[in-house]
Amino acid sequence: MSVYKNAKKGLSRLFSWVLWGGGQPPLRRCGNLEPFFRVTLSGLPPTVNHLYRTAANGRRYKTRAGRTWQRDAAEILRCAWGREPYGGDVELRVYLVAADRRKWDIDNRVKAVQDCLQAGGVLKDDRQVQRLLLERGFGQFAQTHLELYEWGR
Repeated sequence: MSVYKNAKKGLSRLFSWVLWGGGQPPLRRCGNLEPFFRVTLSGLPPTVNHLYRTAANGRRYKTRAGRTWQRDAAEILRCAWGREPYGGDVELRVYLVAADRRKWDIDNRVKAVQDCLQAGGVLKDDRQVQRLLLERGFGQFAQTHLELYEWGR
């Protein structure tokens, strides 16, 4: 074995030990196989680059387009949810369906979705999301499908 392969093997062992204390990663499953909340929003959420801007003085602020999207999406979520915010931990599944095949980072759109779940009164805090699944697809119309699952103990 070459020196490089030995070093790489040792580094992967060290990385595993640092993250998981030397064992396998803890696998947890959702409490239910069916989502307790499912909704579809038309269009795609704005990317983080379009959601926030930085002023000349260094202060960050939400753009007009970001505020508009968040307000509209939060109102749809509020109407679809219709009860007190959920207080437990959740798994969030986000399916982003684009109408074209342009390239974009899939993870740049999650922040807007999580903020809307909180602003729409579905979750008390977006820190309740313990697992996040993102998937991109292509279709005739741009859509965002959201599913929430109870996070099992």
